[in-house]
Amino acid sequence: MKVSGTQSYDERNHIMHWVTFRDWGYKKSTSRIACRFTDNDTLKSMLTSHGFCIESQYLDWDKTPFSTLSSSIITVCRKEEQK
Repeated sequence: MKVSGTQSYDERNHIMHWVTFRDWGYKKSTSRIACRFTDNDTLKSMLTSHGFCIESQYLDWDKTPFSTLSSSIITVCRKEEQK
């Protein structure tokens, strides 16, 4: 099987786009993935502007505390009740 691909970053929307091409000789396929990369300040701003309250943030699923040096953000939040 031959595999190739492309990637492009949409800086305005913070989205990385991957396109993967697979050629098995008898069949070809293309898959597309879009992944949003958001820094913590932007994430907090987006969540609060849409009515969410952040309850906690972690580095991983083991609930390791998040720090500014963390490469991943797991955010637990809830929708604030409308008044």
